Amino acid sequence: MLKRTVSIGVLLGTFMLLSTVLFAPAAQAIEWGSMTASPDISPFYVNRYGGDSFTLTVAYEPFFFQYFPVWAQIEVTKSPSWLTVSPTQKTFPLQSGAQKNVKVNLALSEQDVEAPSLTSVTIQVPGRIVLGGEVREVATAQTDILVGVNPFTQITVSIAKPIERSSPDRELTFPVTIENWGTAQTRVTLQATDVPDDWTDPIISPQQIILDAK
Repeated sequence: MLKRTVSIGVLLGTFMLLSTVLFAPAAQAIEWGSMTASPDISPFYVNRYGGDSFTLTVAYEPFFFQYFPVWAQIEVTKSPSWLTVSPTQKTFPLQSGAQKNVKVNLALSEQDVEAPSLTSVTIQVPGRIVLGGEVREVATAQTDILVGVNPFTQITVSIAKPIERSSPDRELTFPVTIENWGTAQTRVTLQATDVPDDWTDPIISPQQIILDAK
């Protein structure tokens, strides 16, 4: 009878220990390691037609011995509305002390975005231990990348009435319309070329103007 009572007690104690390990609340989890994430460039400038990417190096460093890998996940938590940020691989296993390089693609989600000042893109990389993650947690990595838009210039010049009849003693005025279709403020200098030898040099006023982005 005593032997049976001891056996039941051992089983009960084992069950209570396993219940504590398996169902312990996350607040009591032990910090077992940390994720790191490092971009290979910052600031990063996106071109008008996209096709740009940078490399994010993700690594896991355990504080204690660990045999099984962690499951890493790349999450973009903050980005401007005009930018699309797409990791080529969002989830992957990672062994202790190992690192993985992931390409992150960036593209403009809107056409003709005015080149603003640098803004930040925030990426977080949480990690989850494959076995025993209920009582062991991994510190999340966070990195901020400064992103801007590479300005491009596209100036158009048009004349409403490019052909006029004149005489040697008559002065003609040609209103010229200049538009900036680029993504940044642009300084434009006007000059006349291919002026016939028997003509006086045209007077352009103003000769230099500053145009904001369209």
